[in-house]
Parts: sequence; C-alpha cells; structure tokens
Amino acid sequence: MKRKGLKVVLTSEPGDTPLGNRIREVLMSHPERVAWAEAFLFLADRAEHVAKVIRPSLERGEIVLCDRYIDSTIAYQALGLGLPLEKLAELNRIATGGLLPDLTLLLDVPPEIGLERVKQRRFLRKEPCISTKEFAGVTFGLQGKNLSELRS
Repeated sequence: MKRKGLKVVLTSEPGDTPLGNRIREVLMSHPERVAWAEAFLFLADRAEHVAKVIRPSLERGEIVLCDRYIDSTIAYQALGLGLPLEKLAELNRIATGGLLPDLTLLLDVPPEIGLERVKQRRFLRKEPCISTKEFAGVTFGLQGKNLSELRS
C-alpha cells in the first residue's frame, strides 16, 4: 500500500498511546485478573486509542491497520472468559463511538504458532498480553463463528 503512495498507519492495542502504554503495563504485570477488570482495561485503552490515533488518522484520509480491535474483545473476553456478549458489544460501541472496521482479518493457525508469530513481530516490539492457554481457549471458542455477526 505504501508503495502505491497510500498513507498507512500501523497501530495496535493495547498500548499505542501514553495511557495505553500504562494500561498495557498493568495488564502485563497482573496476569491473574478478574474477567471484568480485564475487559474494562482493554475498553479504556480502546476509547483512548480511537480518540487519539485511529479516528484522527482516518480523518486525515489515512488507512489504519490495527492489530486487535473490537473482535479481540469478543474473542478473548466473551468467548474466552465467558463475559456476556451483548454487554461487551454495547461497551465497545460506547468506547469506539460506533467506529467499526471495514475489514477484519482472522489468522487461523494453531495457538502455539500464533503466539510465536506475535512474539517475533519487530514493528510493534510488544509481548502478547495473553498466555498460550488463553489463546487456545479463544481458538476453540471461535470455531464456526462469524465475528461480524457477534460484534453487532
């Protein structure tokens, strides 16, 4: 895309704002957390991220490629941790002001391979906020699901 002259912003959740970095530090330093606490931390990061990075980039006409967004909350907190999907969907609408992605890519790989790929990413220089066990649970929970239907 960049070679074609398009302006592209690479970003990720959590942690691409100063507040997001602090939230990421909390998530990384407290691996044993209550499900709702985790969800609210990710939602707080998302609200800040949309307001400070994603929406301004889109308003400038840039293409935003975001690693993790609303579908991650559906996968990890709803399907993975068992929180109510309807409540999470409403909280995501509030946190994002209703901003939905035009396209979501889901990489279907075994959990161990997925986590290893995440760890090898150089452009983000971040460790995953989840364990292999959590990743495996989410992978199982996503089988046969249509994320676009789940997010609405």
